[in-house]
Amino acid sequence: MVTSNIAVFLDRDGIINVPIKIDNKPKAPLKYEHFQFTKNIKQMINNLKSFEVEIIVITNQPELSNNELSYSELNKMHLRIHNELGIKNIYICPHILEDNCNCKKPKNGMLIEASKDLNIDLENSIMIGDRWSDVASGNSTKTKCIFVDYNYDEKIPTGVFTSVSNVQEAFNLVMGDLSNVEK
Repeated sequence: MVTSNIAVFLDRDGIINVPIKIDNKPKAPLKYEHFQFTKNIKQMINNLKSFEVEIIVITNQPELSNNELSYSELNKMHLRIHNELGIKNIYICPHILEDNCNCKKPKNGMLIEASKDLNIDLENSIMIGDRWSDVASGNSTKTKCIFVDYNYDEKIPTGVFTSVSNVQEAFNLVMGDLSNVEK
């Protein structure tokens, strides 16, 4: 019998790294030199690894489509995530909204793709994000959602989620939940 894996899905900008804020709206860093990890993220990831769950980054990067971000810069950022945090699974959507793809959050294409690639049980997995689209994507697959509320000036999430005020609180919740899961 093949058993499914539990995953913790992490949005990139705002969870793994510090977003660039413009008019209190988050933007992805477009240059490697602007890419900074969130405070204590290395320790939080290391603590999470002790639960033997898949740690997966899912991120919208529409700046690739409009040539504001080069694949070279993105690859440097993701190589740093891989090398310093030990996260090997990173799913990106390079599309803009007008492309009407299935992968751009709030759609769930990246979650579905990861679930197929890595045999993930989405309903027992967790999504951590800081935007309404992260929550919507997770809700559409019945993945538990934790919303890190930075009080951005943008649409707020709806649906089923737990709201916290910082990444550390989100990881504490996840580790508490995982501690209660039977192995």
